[in-house]
Amino acid sequence: MTEEEAKLLLIKYEEGLCTPEEEALIHDWYIKTGQSLPGFSVTPDYEKYKRQTLRKIRGRRGNVTLYLRYAAVVAVIAGMAYFMFSPPAHEETQIAADIQPGSNQAVLTLGNGQKISLNSTKNVTLPGIQVLNDTASGIVTYNSSANIDPALINMISTPSGGQYQLILPDGSKVFLNAASSLTFPSRFALNKREVHLTGEAYFEVTKDTKKPFLVTTKGQQLTVLGTHFNISAYPNEPLKTTLAEGKVEISLTANPQKTILLPGDQSIVSLNEVHVEKVNPDDVIAWKDGLFAFNQLPLKDVFLQLGRWYNVAFESNSKLDNHTFDGEIPRTYTLSQVLSLIELSTNLKFKVEGRKISIQ
Repeated sequence: MTEEEAKLLLIKYEEGLCTPEEEALIHDWYIKTGQSLPGFSVTPDYEKYKRQTLRKIRGRRGNVTLYLRYAAVVAVIAGMAYFMFSPPAHEETQIAADIQPGSNQAVLTLGNGQKISLNSTKNVTLPGIQVLNDTASGIVTYNSSANIDPALINMISTPSGGQYQLILPDGSKVFLNAASSLTFPSRFALNKREVHLTGEAYFEVTKDTKKPFLVTTKGQQLTVLGTHFNISAYPNEPLKTTLAEGKVEISLTANPQKTILLPGDQSIVSLNEVHVEKVNPDDVIAWKDGLFAFNQLPLKDVFLQLGRWYNVAFESNSKLDNHTFDGEIPRTYTLSQVLSLIELSTNLKFKVEGRKISIQ
């Protein structure tokens, strides 16, 4: 947007001719700077705009298209507003220090110890294996020959602020979230397909009735033949398994009782017991499609997810005990944009110092 176009936008606003999206640009600038627009008599109705914003945040699945269209506008507001006007010095400092979202990045460690940075490597061909990597899409395909040693164990791992997709030799797809790792053999055994997970991953398992697919996490093993499911197995967090399609069986290391999950079921492991509740699987697996979907989620849990994706640490604060957040936020937002949305729906304020976030 040129300076002349910006001036024309302000004139349209004064004359009441702006579209809702154009009004959002003006209103957002006012909210961020706390002052009226220079050279114009416009004083946006802050409370009205805040109510409109909250309604859009809470619109959720019933009106996702409208929400995402609005979200796309908000995503560019900050940059356009700062081009159009001259914000206070403290705002310039905040923008300069803004933290970008995570991206496609991971390391593949082969059974022979060789490490492959998937951020930059295209393809690798070694005796018995072929690694096909699409860096732009964040997808790596691992192919192996029938005569390669199945005892060789490979691992793909993502850092905080990273994500990646893996296509296993049997065609099964694994979407790996931030700060996660998956180990898998160079070749699956004749009677089973077993992988080990730390962190979070969404699986789309290729059906093979002769070879059950096993996912082992700390204290739990999940058995499937062909289905879609999500497992969150981060250290020091509840172990959760959510089923989107098919049927899976869960057993615990310390408890021989088996639990069957059906679509829409989510199991939560606590004190060597499995508790099952109904959830919306779309919310749980939205992360793989580039979206945070929070459904009345406690803020402390929201911050765990944000911390991994933006590679930041939120300080503990008792103010979070009584707060939940309900809304959908694209994972392409910068951290300041995400925090601004949370501030709109709570009475919390945030201070960013490097990669540490304190709560006011």
